[in-house]
Amino acid sequence: MAPPTFLALCHAAFAAFATAVNVATQYVGSTLYTGRYELYAAMAAGTLAGLIAKYVLDRRFVFRERAA
Repeated sequence: MAPPTFLALCHAAFAAFATAVNVATQYVGSTLYTGRYELYAAMAAGTLAGLIAKYVLDRRFVFRERAA
């Protein structure tokens, strides 16, 4: 079992990475699609990408879950 300080640092690092994924996906999305709902589409894609990145990293490295 990892010490609590290490887990807290992992959570913080993964949150920062997920935020970067979110912002980068929003940028790419708004560059590729410039239609009527550009902002909403970019926000949805960025949020989804950030959530998936955070979930995968937390599951694998913080909670030590293995794929079944």
